[in-house]
Amino acid sequence: GDSITQYAGASGRGWVTYLKECTGWKIYNFGVAGASMQRGTDLPYWNTRGYELAMASSPNVVFMMLGTNDVMDASWNLENFRRDAAAMIQGFRNLPTRPVVYVLAPPPLFDDGHYGKSARLVSNTVPLALQEVAAAQGDGVVYVDAAFKVFGGAARSCHGCMYDDGLVWRKGDGCHPVDYGYAQMATALCVRLAEACSCPYVRTSSWRFQVELVAASAFAMGLAFVFGVWYCHRGQRVVVADNGCLHAFDGSEPGVYYDAQALETIAGEPGAPAAR
Repeated sequence: GDSITQYAGASGRGWVTYLKECTGWKIYNFGVAGASMQRGTDLPYWNTRGYELAMASSPNVVFMMLGTNDVMDASWNLENFRRDAAAMIQGFRNLPTRPVVYVLAPPPLFDDGHYGKSARLVSNTVPLALQEVAAAQGDGVVYVDAAFKVFGGAARSCHGCMYDDGLVWRKGDGCHPVDYGYAQMATALCVRLAEACSCPYVRTSSWRFQVELVAASAFAMGLAFVFGVWYCHRGQRVVVADNGCLHAFDGSEPGVYYDAQALETIAGEPGAPAAR
């Protein structure tokens, strides 16, 4: 796999880790960030340490998920992609352990143009090509689009799988899933492939939005209260008539009283209210 396999969400768990938790299987992660299926790209998976380790791991099962980094204008070639995908599948199938190879369609690309990648190719062309290549390999090779579909497929409807939304921020680049997305990938694969699943519960980011909204509301109420206190005690003189007596006070001298004889003097001050 590529970075979608190698990387993890904020919890430190990616889809491989979640799948381990779901199934109890012993799984090694040999994903390499930036790797592609085609040989003639900047970083073919064929030339990585991850590929060497995968081939030397004596696997019983291989999950192969590549293609997202292939769909750049400068390097994309459908025929080369199909040819190299078939060759990689057969390379794993020819290992002494004769592993079953699951060819996984990668998640759709939510941010079209992310590092020059085409969302249309990731959502439409790559899954179809992988399906056709896998079908041509015979027994022991299975195409699986469960992870692709759990994100909504070409419709890309699972926004929470790819983004963590807050009140004033959004985390996610539209290419690499967030925790909820990684957990959904693993759950979908477990349901599709395992006899039994015990997957952890992972919430979407909507709870973060709610917490931030409550915190922002509390802050706004506190700020309004402080402003109200300041406004009411900012040092302006207030004149109050009570039973024929004049009471005048300000923020610096609360409770200072003037008798009615001072009415004319105080009422005549600039800005003072008219006395009655």
